[in-house]
Parts: sequence; structure tokens; C-alpha cells
Amino acid sequence: MSASPPALTVTFVCLEKVLVQLNLTLVTKSDAYSDASLRSIFRLNNSHYLLGALQRSGLLQLLKVNSWPTTVLSP
Repeated sequence: MSASPPALTVTFVCLEKVLVQLNLTLVTKSDAYSDASLRSIFRLNNSHYLLGALQRSGLLQLLKVNSWPTTVLSP
């Protein structure tokens, strides 16, 4: 049984909200580093991990299908 389009939309919206909140948390935590280079490395490393986790789970494909805005993963 496949999910109906409204169910996919709800799933997408919920996932988007979670990822936006996660990004905000990572940006806030990166502010603990006084060095701008370390802040950037922290954000890049965590964004890379998140992208890999989304790829492994198959959620990245779902996000691409739903015209995922690329700004969500940007620090």
C-alpha cells in the first residue's frame, strides 16, 4: 500500500521542519567556537554527516522528488 499524495506532503512538511530545527541547533552550537574557521568546519562536517544519513535512509530521494529547497542544509 503506497502513501497518498497528501500523506507524502505531510511527511515532507514534517521532515522539512525537523531539518530546519536541526540546522538551527547546529548553527547555535557552532557559535560556541570563537574561531570562524572552526565554526565553518563544525557546520560543514555536520552538514556532510546529515546529507549522508539522508542518502543512506532514502529520504534524500523523497526530498528531491518534492522540490527540496537547498537552503535548508546551508549554514
